[in-house]
Amino acid sequence: MGTIKLQAFTGKLVSVQEAGTDAATVLIARTPAPPAEWPFGYTWEEFTEHSQADGSLALSCAGRYLSAQPDGSLQCNRTEIGAWELFRPYQDGTSSTYQSVAHGTVIYVDVSKYVETEDWSGYQLGMRNPLEWRFTVLRDRPPHEDALVGRLVARNGLFYDDTGPRLPQFFHVMPLIRVFHDDRAKFDQALAAGVKAGRHGIRFGYTLVETETQDGGYWAGCHVPLDMAMDLMCPVLEALANASLRAHIFGANNFGGNWTTERDWIRQLLQKIADAGHSETVALFSWRNEPFMTSPYGGHSQETYTHGAEAMQIAKDTLGCITCMGAMGEDDGYIAGTVVHGE
Repeated sequence: MGTIKLQAFTGKLVSVQEAGTDAATVLIARTPAPPAEWPFGYTWEEFTEHSQADGSLALSCAGRYLSAQPDGSLQCNRTEIGAWELFRPYQDGTSSTYQSVAHGTVIYVDVSKYVETEDWSGYQLGMRNPLEWRFTVLRDRPPHEDALVGRLVARNGLFYDDTGPRLPQFFHVMPLIRVFHDDRAKFDQALAAGVKAGRHGIRFGYTLVETETQDGGYWAGCHVPLDMAMDLMCPVLEALANASLRAHIFGANNFGGNWTTERDWIRQLLQKIADAGHSETVALFSWRNEPFMTSPYGGHSQETYTHGAEAMQIAKDTLGCITCMGAMGEDDGYIAGTVVHGE
């Protein structure tokens, strides 16, 4: 734990207005950095780092914690550390970028919000999607020689596309959305490898576990938070469509056991996919990856069947895709296969 000051690209220090109070809802890069004379002192410009076991940290000023809000604003009035108060620092020499653990956005200086008083002037801080600075490089790529044509359907135990009977082959990249978020080059390599191997699509989670540290860190680097999934699902599907690949999407987050919340979230996500014109890109939908495995994500209870059936019906009504319960995982083993519901 140490005390730091944050100097923006404008050369000025970040200042928490009304630091130490509930009114500390505005941060402004406004204060001249030492050795310049600043008659008011630096209490509002001093931050304390609170390191966490998972490598993230919290920042406090005058005893209140910095908090990233889902609406893109930044506050410093929290008295306890929660998900919104955690940031992951990325350092490049003496420069640092702070990314919200909860929202994926980064702290930035908003040059569209200029504040000026008799004593000082500066730009307000906020939270921004880091993908706004990324560009997709479109290169000519060899066509998919065996791509599916039209919508994939299931009839009488067989799969068909517009050309006739097909044997679709999907490869499994469980955290594909996270890969898209973290390393676009690796994402593009995965798609190119699938096309080269003649695969027809990718199977991946539309959500993936609840936390980065779940199951003793087994999922580190793979966690797909709900907001990340909602923001990036359509860009991922667009990339797949451009590569003539289809998607088999499944869920792996039980929303704390709240089925009502999960159902509404699924409905919102699938409607967003439909509105973006990617109903055909999603060839298959599963409620769970391994719905029958004894775990927080499945089992053999009646709820496993009723919730799965309801989720599949939502997908069928919204996207018109093939639906299935998922891979038939058992207690201590794994049985390859799916329970498919087609036309």
